[in-house]
Amino acid sequence: MKKIFFASLLGAFTFLSSQAIQAQTTTETTKEKTIFTKKADDRQAQLTFTNREHDFGEVEEGKIVEYVFTFKNTGDYPLMLQDIRTTCGCTAPEWTKEPIAPDEEGKIIVRFNSAHKAGQQRKVITVISNASNSSEALVMFGTVLPSGSGE
Repeated sequence: MKKIFFASLLGAFTFLSSQAIQAQTTTETTKEKTIFTKKADDRQAQLTFTNREHDFGEVEEGKIVEYVFTFKNTGDYPLMLQDIRTTCGCTAPEWTKEPIAPDEEGKIIVRFNSAHKAGQQRKVITVISNASNSSEALVMFGTVLPSGSGE
């Protein structure tokens, strides 16, 4: 009877020990996963422009003004420009479509067609991206002189 009792006691001890080790391993794995997930979630792209405004000065009506806005991804995650919106059809943007790696640069080319736009002009270009600063505004401004008045 003593042998059966000790065998049962040894079996119970072995079972409980293995359960405790398994619980500890599961807890450590969960902690590691949480830490890894948190670090991955903290990583973000950051959109930093060299210049946010461009004064194109005075141009004769009908001319097309072009300016290149340069930017850098100062974050630690690839940057994607998702959309660029303009205030009117007279302003046409082209931009880098590929992901911009951290510490790499990209460009946005903006063309303003001054046809039928005499007078003071201010065109806002809104940049939408996956960066922590997901919406940024760029501005082109100047004066369009009536056609035939000279520059």
